[in-house]
Amino acid sequence: MVISEIMYHPQSELTSEEWIELHNPGASPVNVSGWKFTRGVAFTIPAVPAATIPAGGYLVVAADATAFSAKHPAVPNFLAGWTGRLSNSTNTITLEDAVGTKMDEVSYADDGDWAERVRQDPPDYGHRGWKWNSAADGFGKSLELINALYDNSSGQNWAASTATDGTPGAANSVAAANIAPVISSVGHFPLVPSSTDTVTVNARVADDAPGALTVQVHYRADGAGSFTTATMFDDGSHDDALAGDGVFGAQLPARADLVVVEYYITATDSAPLTRTWPAPSRDYTAALVQRNNCLYQVNNAAYAGAQPLYRVIMLAADRTELSNINTNTGTPPFAYNPGETADQTQSHARFNATWVSVDGTGSKLRYLTGVRNRGNGSRTASPPNFNLQFPNSDTWNGRTALNLNSQDTPWQLFGSALYRKAGLAESESRAVQLRMNGVSMAGTGAPTYGFYVCNEFYDSEFANHHFPLDSSGNLYRGQRFVTGTTAGGTDVNGANLEKIVPAPGETLSLVDLYKLNYRKQTNSSEDNWSDLIALTTALAKGQSGATINDPTTYDGDYVPSVQAVADVAQWMRWFAVNSFADNEETNLSNGDGDDYAFYMGATDVRCRLLGYDLDTILGRSGTSNVATHGIFRMVDAPSGGPTPVNPLMKHPAFAPLYYGEMQRLLEGAFAPAQFDPFCDQILGGVAPAGVLSTIKNFNAARHAHITTLVPLAISVTNSQTTGGTALTVTSGYPVSTAAACRLIGKAHAAKTRSVKVNGVAATWSAWQAQWTAASVALTPGVNRILIQAFDGANAEIERAYHSVWYNDASEASFSGTLASTQTWTATGGPYRITASFTVPTGLTLTIQPGAVIYLNSGVNFTVASGGQLLAEGTQTQPIRFMAGPGGANWGGIIINGGTGTPETRIAH
Repeated sequence: MVISEIMYHPQSELTSEEWIELHNPGASPVNVSGWKFTRGVAFTIPAVPAATIPAGGYLVVAADATAFSAKHPAVPNFLAGWTGRLSNSTNTITLEDAVGTKMDEVSYADDGDWAERVRQDPPDYGHRGWKWNSAADGFGKSLELINALYDNSSGQNWAASTATDGTPGAANSVAAANIAPVISSVGHFPLVPSSTDTVTVNARVADDAPGALTVQVHYRADGAGSFTTATMFDDGSHDDALAGDGVFGAQLPARADLVVVEYYITATDSAPLTRTWPAPSRDYTAALVQRNNCLYQVNNAAYAGAQPLYRVIMLAADRTELSNINTNTGTPPFAYNPGETADQTQSHARFNATWVSVDGTGSKLRYLTGVRNRGNGSRTASPPNFNLQFPNSDTWNGRTALNLNSQDTPWQLFGSALYRKAGLAESESRAVQLRMNGVSMAGTGAPTYGFYVCNEFYDSEFANHHFPLDSSGNLYRGQRFVTGTTAGGTDVNGANLEKIVPAPGETLSLVDLYKLNYRKQTNSSEDNWSDLIALTTALAKGQSGATINDPTTYDGDYVPSVQAVADVAQWMRWFAVNSFADNEETNLSNGDGDDYAFYMGATDVRCRLLGYDLDTILGRSGTSNVATHGIFRMVDAPSGGPTPVNPLMKHPAFAPLYYGEMQRLLEGAFAPAQFDPFCDQILGGVAPAGVLSTIKNFNAARHAHITTLVPLAISVTNSQTTGGTALTVTSGYPVSTAAACRLIGKAHAAKTRSVKVNGVAATWSAWQAQWTAASVALTPGVNRILIQAFDGANAEIERAYHSVWYNDASEASFSGTLASTQTWTATGGPYRITASFTVPTGLTLTIQPGAVIYLNSGVNFTVASGGQLLAEGTQTQPIRFMAGPGGANWGGIIINGGTGTPETRIAH
């Protein structure tokens, strides 16, 4: 039983139209009841009559019955209803029988042996690079097995169907009883030969029919006019392992230092049928050319350092063209397309290369690697930045792509580690040595400081690595390609997460408008942008005025709508880390819709923000990085005005989460006691000591400044008149000449949800962590004002007191013995005791809440035996015994009790 046909990428982009065909090439029927697909998709074949596949017969398993019947109404032998979806790039499909024995497994891909390498057409900014192409990859064809009696794990035994929509349930359109020999496991040794080394080339060659095979290697030095041909042997005498084991070998002569050698292999069977590996590529003229071959380079230079060593080997002509793209040198070989600016640095043309890596996991070789110039604002960087792409069918360390960056490498390396330590999913980075055709690409000083950084690329492998339980979602890049008004009149402002509303005359579709500034890194061919559109729609439920100081209005369902499409807690962490690091790369954290990424899973559809370039953080730029920058720069666009995340950051439900993350960073990853040794751990011995000092010193200054911006306790920052004029301070007290004042202050930014001042609710601004009491009632004298902070459950979490002197220019003076029972009121004071004072036997002095009593220096306040003091204040209107403003220490309160003495009561 074999998997014989796969519709993995329908032209409609509808995953419901995917299907897999099983074929029984044997002479007897096979009952497949209970058999199941366990990888790629999940499906168990039920016990139905169709579950027996006759000799030479077929059974199709489809994603959706209705969709399959509509597309293939004449095919009756199918089952449907699997769980999952087939990847449009690479996938492993595993078939097991009813007891779990693996019966077949196919790992298909959209490149390598499963596709054809073709020239770009039209050119890309004057250059035609090479890309992989398969008619089965979204162009209306299926992937068909050629010889069902031969190994179906090799892409060389598969081809795109000649029939549109494939041949489900019937013989394959490309079926053949004999195929050309299959060539695999091609390699050379030594991987990096010296000028004294002969080079062994090996390949495993197998055929679907018995008979002798003729295997040859065709080789030449780069620049030579023709290839030399040598026979490869499987006789055990040509470094080919054992005789007759299917591994063929040949020796190529030694070459001079730095010479690049290209080669390819042909194998012919007795039919005779011939295969070439690498397969010929298709030029833009449609001609097949043996253009993208295996490469190796002679190099006598030894590397004794500890960093991983990566070698990229290219033909000299390709290396020159790639360099011209980076430096904008010379005239491009092809004309610019209409609408393209005459700037070849914008070209993404990709060229063939061999990749050789030496690191802690060993030495590895990958042919048919693609390399291009990369960067946004750094496309002309010197040394250049590069993007490497490995075939999905032949990944390197599980990776299909890498970025090799040259700019401010210590900051990129440390930033990746720091962001991940702070709890973010971030592209992993390592310090490496890079050789392009034997030339070291890193200088000893800025910007590379002697090494490149190899950064994880944002693709499906990144999703697998960082979101392993939900890795089939959509990964987006946001870049500011288009700002302003489109030709159709629609306003777009980069990738700032603004909801796009097409203008009445717009010719572009809504999806195409989003495509102007967003790029899908995964599932791009599905062309489904509904999750991004839903995100921007939810964010638009909070609307700011024309400036960031205007009040924000929110739809009633703003909070649940945003929480449904954004992992708000993760967003706050992302903004906090970028703010703390003072990331000056244009991105959402400083109000610019550029250079960032985000991921929206298939199961957890909430958006999670991702960084991109980390080469302008932590003091790297002496002008851009400023330790005293604020922590809410994301709410204000560089061009002025609020950003779409302004309402989010200011919402009282979300702002405390941001402050909570800031507090966590203050006490954790960015605290100098943790930060400094971590910096030493990552960069010590890699970057110059001066760079480490710059990073640490900037963080220390940044930490000190942010400490002042994240209030963690109640404070009063302004005492004013109710009209907003600052109160003058006399004898240490703010002085009001009116019976009310205005107080403004701070409270714990992460925990506080409301504030009361003397029991009256103050206005609380969560994003400013600021409370305002517009009119606090005062009584004559020095008022002790109670300020209380409450959490979300309305439980008091902190209290503090603040004194304001209401000086109404009058005092009531007392001394000696109270002459009669009296009541002192709050408004009748303040009461000054100028000399020792006594409440005598038989009299009562009642002091009402809010009253203030000043006692001169050394003065005592006495209640005689038989006298009574009733001084019962309240929490918000306490009674205050004190030295008057500017006064010295007074004596004390003396209560002389005795038998029958009435009760004296003192409270608050």
